Amino acid sequence: NPPFESELETFKKEIEDTKPQTDEMLAELNQTIDEIKLSKRDADKLRSVVTRLRNVILGHIPFVAKSAYQSIEKAVVEAKGAIDLFYTGLLTRLGVKALQDKATIELLEGKDK
Repeated sequence: NPPFESELETFKKEIEDTKPQTDEMLAELNQTIDEIKLSKRDADKLRSVVTRLRNVILGHIPFVAKSAYQSIEKAVVEAKGAIDLFYTGLLTRLGVKALQDKATIELLEGKDK
């Protein structure tokens, strides 16, 4: 059998993998700012925006990932409960029907007859 890979774990791994990529892209952006001939004031302003952007992105990604992961886990638990409830009810109904169809009650006659 092929190894089972949970969608939840895949999602979590993909989110974790975005941090290094984001850091790389922001570092590249900072390097580009250094290479472009800008005034010190404009370069500092752009670096400030990049720093704030980094903080927003990297600060929000873990929160969003955690929230999404918890929501997905909750949905999975609820779905498992609904499936269990459905099959429990089905088996109960089938059992009652089988008892009604197959069970017989023998009436004991008294010794007088």
